[in-house]
Amino acid sequence: MSLKQSIVNQWYQRSPGMLRLLTPLSWLVEKRVAKRFSQRQLGLVNGVPVIVIGNISVGGTGKTPLIGSLIAHFQAKNLRVGVITRGYGGALSGQQVVKVNSDHTATEVGDEPLIHLCRGAAVFLCTQRAKAAELASRECDIILADDGLQHYSLVRTIEVCVLDGDRGLGNGHLLPVGPLREPASRLDSCDIAVVNHGEQILAEKSIAHHAEFAMKVAPGELRSVRDNGVAVQPANRVTLVSGIGNPARFEDTVNSLGIEWDQHIRFGDHHAYRAFDFDEAESQVLMTEKDAVKVASMAPASSLYITIKAELSSDFYTQLDALLNHKQQEFS
Repeated sequence: MSLKQSIVNQWYQRSPGMLRLLTPLSWLVEKRVAKRFSQRQLGLVNGVPVIVIGNISVGGTGKTPLIGSLIAHFQAKNLRVGVITRGYGGALSGQQVVKVNSDHTATEVGDEPLIHLCRGAAVFLCTQRAKAAELASRECDIILADDGLQHYSLVRTIEVCVLDGDRGLGNGHLLPVGPLREPASRLDSCDIAVVNHGEQILAEKSIAHHAEFAMKVAPGELRSVRDNGVAVQPANRVTLVSGIGNPARFEDTVNSLGIEWDQHIRFGDHHAYRAFDFDEAESQVLMTEKDAVKVASMAPASSLYITIKAELSSDFYTQLDALLNHKQQEFS
């Protein structure tokens, strides 16, 4: 087991164990976080609302499928949806705003931006979220900020915090002793909490006068990595290949579909794939949608991926719409 994985495992134990020795570093993180939070601004960007979808812990919590669901929700209202993102791992990620198009590759812009683009959103890339929002506001009716909770230079209208229902808040400590980017008390200032997969985390805690909602990430269709065509379920065992924040959840998804697999080749989150990464695959490859957008030209021809969708109650959308309407009136 690598040192990194050992630390992550300790984050999700009840006690931080030896990581307690790093407590002085957590104090510094807490001080810096408090200073940055004091700069948070609420409002609209050129009259356009901004919904931030983020988390307070490191690793994947399910933001991407939630954003996909919100894109579809607002498109159904005939709104032009923009997504602003850093484009983590993309070569074009920098201080200049890049509008993503179908000619861009995951190497250039990262994986999530291409997924959002495929869902029909206008996608704007920049390490400075505020600059991306400024450009997006010129051609969009609503802006979704992918992982922007801690980017306090970005004016935001609504904050949605996505929580991992399986892992919860880990040992409850700030980095590097625990997995938290911000203290758990940060949830008090968020408008809505969404718990992805698992039991409610904050059932006894008020989230800025609004509710905590359960979300289930459900599998959609099997598709071909090469051409995105709909595929049939494999007749034989497959090899799982993933480079995501929570690979165990991918395994659960595959199992729920009744697909048998014989090995799981795991890479780190946002892995930059190379052709030889598939050399150890002993059977047909099955991937996540997030991984598939990176490897169309290099994965074995028979490779498949699973589309995903976020399932939330109608109450979530009702309350979100009501809150959005209220905030727009308040800030106009």
